Amino acid sequence: MKRIGLSILLLFFVQISSWAQEENLQVEVIQKGKVIPMDNGIINLKSDAFTFEITSNNIEGFLIGATYDKDLYRSAIGEADLEVPWFNSFAIADENHNPNKELIISDEVPTYWFYKNAIEHRFDSAPKGNAEEWVGQRTIEVLNNLSSYETVPLSKFKDTVYVYFYSPVYDEQYNLTEAIILYHAALKFK
Repeated sequence: MKRIGLSILLLFFVQISSWAQEENLQVEVIQKGKVIPMDNGIINLKSDAFTFEITSNNIEGFLIGATYDKDLYRSAIGEADLEVPWFNSFAIADENHNPNKELIISDEVPTYWFYKNAIEHRFDSAPKGNAEEWVGQRTIEVLNNLSSYETVPLSKFKDTVYVYFYSPVYDEQYNLTEAIILYHAALKFK
């Protein structure tokens, strides 16, 4: 009986240990201090600044594709069958500490967001945590379209932006073998 109890206890600790090392990313969209709920993959926002609040467990960084193209987005999440250029190129880097309060829009390349420590990160000032577990906010006030060299303040934007956060898996030759979806949403501005 004692052996069964010890076996169950050991199994319990192994399960907790593997759960603690699991990689996950939780994303909330906040506007005017309120978490905006997602409804069928859509987040309805006012045409104003908003914040991504990201809670990470064992993910130092990830790629984010942001586009106005619904078909590209649908292909990335597996609902359509187009080639996704984000998966065929290297990411571009945003600036440390998000000084421009922007979301880069590109159908060609993703951007790389990460948290290494309190000095090296792509989030607003004062994210909390360490490289294994952290919480960071990234305020978005402007959409920066790399294709048209146009920046649009969110106060003037009344359309949809599709975002896709993912973790790439590469082989030895640095070919993408898998894109693990961490989060995706259609941000609809009214």
